[in-house]
This record gives sequence, C-alpha cells and structure tokens, in this order.
Amino acid sequence: MKELFQPDLFSKKTPSYVEVNSKEIEGIRDLITRHYICDPNLQSVLRIGALEINSNNYKIITGKSNYLLKHFRSNSYPNFFKTQIEVSQRINEAKTIFPRFVLSKNNKTIVTHDSSYWILMEHIDGVYVGGDNINFKSLGKKIGSLFNLLTDYKKSNLPDSIMINCFDSFHDSFTRLHKASTHLEDYFPKSETSNLRNNIEVISSSYREINQYIHTIASLQTAPCHIDLHPHNILNSYNDTSYFLDVESIQVGYPAVAVAFAIYKLSREYIAASKKSENTNLKIEYDVREFANCILDRIESIKINLSMLRVCALFEVLRRLFIITDLNIIEKKTAWNKVLGIQLAAIKEIPIIFKGF
Repeated sequence: MKELFQPDLFSKKTPSYVEVNSKEIEGIRDLITRHYICDPNLQSVLRIGALEINSNNYKIITGKSNYLLKHFRSNSYPNFFKTQIEVSQRINEAKTIFPRFVLSKNNKTIVTHDSSYWILMEHIDGVYVGGDNINFKSLGKKIGSLFNLLTDYKKSNLPDSIMINCFDSFHDSFTRLHKASTHLEDYFPKSETSNLRNNIEVISSSYREINQYIHTIASLQTAPCHIDLHPHNILNSYNDTSYFLDVESIQVGYPAVAVAFAIYKLSREYIAASKKSENTNLKIEYDVREFANCILDRIESIKINLSMLRVCALFEVLRRLFIITDLNIIEKKTAWNKVLGIQLAAIKEIPIIFKGF
C-alpha cells in the first residue's frame, strides 16, 4: 500500500491561476462589454490552471464582482449544455448548490463571440473538498441529496453519458491495448510505457472480472446524475456553502456507477491526505462505508446495491483508462496522459477502499 494513495493532481486544495497577455484581456473585455450588463472595468483576468481539455476557464475580477468565464474550445454548438444549465438552475431554486449563471443582454446563458461559445457565471472563492478532515457524514448527505434531486428530471433532454452502451467499445479497447502491450513504445510516449507495462497484468485481470459482471452493469437503472464527482468538482466556499461544479457532467448515466466513482475519488483523497499527515485515527473501512450509506440513504428513487459499488467503481476507472489508451493507440493524442497514472493506481486502490463492502 506504500506506493498507493499518494497525493496527485486532485490533491491540490485551491485553484491555480496563470496570467494572460494583454491581447487576450482586451478580447475578453470586448466580449463582456458586448454581451453582458456588468462592470466592464476588468481589474484582472486569470486563466484557471486545471484539467481543462475541452475549454478554457478564466477568473474575471472587476470592481464589483468576480466571475468565471468558460470558453469552449470546440466550435461545435454544445446542444445539450443549455439543458444542463437549466437543470442546475432549477435545482438552485430549491437549494443553491451550483454556481449561478449570468444571463447575457439577450437573456441567454450561452453566447457566440468570435465564432465560438462562451458562458459567464459567478466565481466562488473557496477550497476544494478533501484532506483528512472530510466530514463524510455531511458530504455524503449533500451528494445523496444532489443525486436524489437529479433523478427527478426527465432523461429526454439531457445527453446520454458514454458510459451507457459502451460495452462493445469496452471490449474493443481492451483488445487493442492487449495487442499493443508487446510494443507499447510504438503508441505511447516513453514516459508512460514503463508504468503501463508494469500494470498490464492487473489491467487484464480487472477486465476479466468486470467482463463477468458486464450484463449486470448494463441492466443497471439509468437516470440523470453527475458522472464526475471528484475532489475538484466540489468546492467549499469561504462562507461554508458547498457547491457542485462542472454542470457539463450532468448526464443520463448509471447512478450506481457515478456514486461508486465519487466514493472512490473522495475516499482516496482522504486516505492520501491522512497518510501525509500521519493521521493515526484513520478508519478506512468504517469511514468509507458510513460515507456510502449517507449517500444512498438520501437517494429515494434509485436502488443501489452496496455490494456492487466496488465493481461499478472498477468498471468506471477501466472505462476512463481505455479512453486514454485508445486516444494514444488510434489517434496519437496524449492530452489526457497526465491522468493515466492516476487511473492505473486506482485499479489497485479500489479493492482497498471497498474492502468493507
């Protein structure tokens, strides 16, 4: 266990920022002035440094308020994003758990500027959830309430997560990786090949286990859920309010898989921080099981079996791993390789996290 549960990209407690050049600032000033009724006096514009593969995010500091500006890198219209925003804001009418979106002068949540798409929302100052002082009971209730609220919404207007009906591609992806395993250097950067080669057997054995449950997973109930609740998608503001981030991850998926993945990601961060601080009071099995029960107790319309959570978490990690390996093998794209080691460690950490189930 010594090499596992090490701090990773998601262990950072606060967002990091990068200065932008004057040309970029002027472009953003022009966008704000044209499309929004808010203070155009930009005191500072900072790019948020995170795992932003599909968009650029900026912190906009004005004389009156701070905002988060999201610029979609793809020029294709995010057809479903408007619905995801609407769902998050309708939930906010009952209880504020998502950042508030700022409407444009034309009363739109998504604006077109310079042939690309932008959204503006309030910027929440705070810290990411994590560390060895996580209140599992409180956090579990908040996550369970979120899932319970989301399951009330109709599936028809929300996008399907690629976790649904991915089972043929799941098999194909493993087959591709297995064939490539004898000459990984032809497909992966040198920095990744050693770690992959050392983990091929554990990937293979995990795949064989999941393959035995594939029909069970495919028959799980589907519903709207947040499919990517990791530590950096939950922010505790400085006024003690918890916000869920990344509304793009509100999709129709398997709540059992999404919950299992959230339990793993948040629990492993707790263990990593506890090891670093040499917390001798760490009770992994008890704390994780209490966390899971607090989540599931709040979800009324979806039946999630505790005994399936380990399998669901492992399935989701393998699915994400295979997306990364396919990008390397098929398209020679390496943007997501920065989290490849995280997925490989997860395969070995999941049995420990869910040992008490």
